[in-house]
Amino acid sequence: MTILTRLTRLLRADSHQLLDKMEAPDVLLKQSLREMQTHCDQTRQQLDKLERQICHLNHQQQDQQKTIEEQQMHINTAVAADKPELARPLLRRQLEQKRWVDRLGYRRHQLEQDSARIKETLEEQNRRYESIRHQADMLDTRASVESPPGHPVHPGITDAEVEAALIQAFKQRRSHS
Repeated sequence: MTILTRLTRLLRADSHQLLDKMEAPDVLLKQSLREMQTHCDQTRQQLDKLERQICHLNHQQQDQQKTIEEQQMHINTAVAADKPELARPLLRRQLEQKRWVDRLGYRRHQLEQDSARIKETLEEQNRRYESIRHQADMLDTRASVESPPGHPVHPGITDAEVEAALIQAFKQRRSHS
């Protein structure tokens, strides 16, 4: 039974090692970075779209405000001429346009709030992306410095290395005593 258990463990370890090699952590990290960059780009595009909408609403508000001012001149003329039948429809249109300007202002305010939230989100995404990219660059640099070309990279310390260092530490201690 012990031989069968050992063979099972050996096969399981080999299958795990094979899966680890297939996953290729450096490839997964690079793919994650690309996905993060894509997400940042999408957020940036969303922010640009909001900024364009805000600009468009500003232009609409300005146009409406000019129209209201022009109508006010006509209303003043009708009132000065004592013609209420001419002033009423002009006042109605002016009040409708003022209400429309208020709605545009409210919508612009909502878009500005959304824009501010998206800007914060984008800044946070960029900080996380840069941090992870920097860590990935450090790993790449460390891997290239630690292993000469053609030699495998061993990112961790093995148990055998720890045991050898422990034995050496005990030998040094005995020699100093």
